[in-house]
Amino acid sequence: MKKILLFVAAMFAGVSMSARLKGDMSISGNFLFDTGKTVATTKAGSTTNTDKTPQPLQFGAGVSFGYFVAENCEINLGLGYDLTRKWLNYEDTDANKKHYDFTNGFSLTPGFKYYVSLVDDVFYYTPNVYLGLGFNFGKTHTSDTETTKKENLPFVFSAGLDVASFEIKPSYNVGITFSLGGIYYTNSTVKYEIGSGDNLIKFKSTESNFNISLDDFFTPKIGVKFYFF
Repeated sequence: MKKILLFVAAMFAGVSMSARLKGDMSISGNFLFDTGKTVATTKAGSTTNTDKTPQPLQFGAGVSFGYFVAENCEINLGLGYDLTRKWLNYEDTDANKKHYDFTNGFSLTPGFKYYVSLVDDVFYYTPNVYLGLGFNFGKTHTSDTETTKKENLPFVFSAGLDVASFEIKPSYNVGITFSLGGIYYTNSTVKYEIGSGDNLIKFKSTESNFNISLDDFFTPKIGVKFYFF
């Protein structure tokens, strides 16, 4: 009987340790780097043509702070930055350095995450719902016509649900997070200018996007999370 009671007590102790408790706090960070090149070779008779297409360069980094308002229920606030550089007129190698789109983005993202234990204190399913506020600014250089387009997104609103988000915990205080996709909505207002002086032209447009993305299995968003309690 004593052995049975000890076993039951140990089992419940393990369950309580596997849960994230009210008052626990966390800080996490994520990193993204993506670039590459596509090479296409075409043969027509004795003639061979090779086209090299640089892929956009993308860099992103973010940090998130979390607080558990109840067991396994976390509210969080994320700060993010991303940089995208797209090459233009890449077939002219001498002009590559002057032909590009260059965009910087900043975001503020409050959210709510719930932890569902799949393997006790090791593997969690962590759906996350969030709202996002941010802005981008960028510039496009076109050296052949000597024009510069300045682009600004003074306001960007987004909402999303990370439905394929998980966390692996190698220890109680450390987690490795990864997301394979979700449901996302974005609404942005774009303002940009072309030319200068008397030839300056101002543009403004609003764009809304709704996406369901569950195809990021080979390119997941990965981060590291630290817990304090």
